[in-house]
Amino acid sequence: MRSAADEPNANRFRFACRVSGGRARTADEWAATARHAEALGYDTFAVADHFSTHYAPLALLQYAADNTSRIRLATLVLDNDFRHPALLAKEAATLDVLSGGRLELGLGAAGSSRNIDRLGCRFKMGRLAPHSSRKPYVC
Repeated sequence: MRSAADEPNANRFRFACRVSGGRARTADEWAATARHAEALGYDTFAVADHFSTHYAPLALLQYAADNTSRIRLATLVLDNDFRHPALLAKEAATLDVLSGGRLELGLGAAGSSRNIDRLGCRFKMGRLAPHSSRKPYVC
């Protein structure tokens, strides 16, 4: 019987370079950032999904894929409410194929009311599990 210790990468700790979109960057700057992260040995190039950022995360990750060869590409995390699930699945699958299987897809709910406000939705109280502090919202 094989154990986890028998697998060469079973317990390998990985590092991600989380890039911020808080300021606008040129295409050359994004490409250089992705190549630099890969050259430094980072395992993953991760981007967030907020209305306050200056980029579309999936397009940015495709651009990073086009300018790198090894580093994995991650969403940290895509806001579930910004995209239709079927469209997101199609876009993510396309990015995964075009990047040679390097996509790590992270999904989540809106992390802040600011993102929901920017989306044009409003919070609406509803029934939640007693342990939940999250307020539901509607568009």
